[in-house]
Amino acid sequence: MFSIGLDLNLLSAVAILSSVAVPLYLTMKVEGPIKKLTLLLSAFVLVHAAFHISLMLGSEFIGEAIFDPLSVLILIFFGLSYLNLTKKRKVRGPLSSSSTPSGHVQRGAK
Repeated sequence: MFSIGLDLNLLSAVAILSSVAVPLYLTMKVEGPIKKLTLLLSAFVLVHAAFHISLMLGSEFIGEAIFDPLSVLILIFFGLSYLNLTKKRKVRGPLSSSSTPSGHVQRGAK
């Protein structure tokens, strides 16, 4: 019979691993500074899933001493990268910087 802790960590690991598909897909499809953010988000989700898997397998030391602090560091780095990106955007303007001489933004221009 499974214990409640094992069941919850298994459920958490499955849910987290299934949710990493979206940021990984976006990482492959987007370009520019947003790619870095989606890559960091994907790394955080994968490391957090590894944390739950290690707890599920009974390796509490590895989970709590390695994966938990690593996931926190990645999440902090994600937040700092997001702040840096938004600060740059406030200086430069919106995400699409190509505009016509009249100031209208062109769709699809790179």
